[in-house]
Amino acid sequence: MNLTGQLLERLTDPTLTVNERVQMRCQLAKELEESGDHEGACQAMSELWPGVGESPNLSSRQKVL
Repeated sequence: MNLTGQLLERLTDPTLTVNERVQMRCQLAKELEESGDHEGACQAMSELWPGVGESPNLSSRQKVL
């Protein structure tokens, strides 16, 4: 399994902290961007960042999936 697949699988781990999930989403987005999948990279960050021109969600109270 490649790194992208490993990250996607690991994101479902209920024992991850919010910070770990955020770091993994960022890493996943970077992997997707480097492979040319810009839409996938945006989707990987969608729980945290609604899109261009929008502020990212920095609230630790919101559950990051």
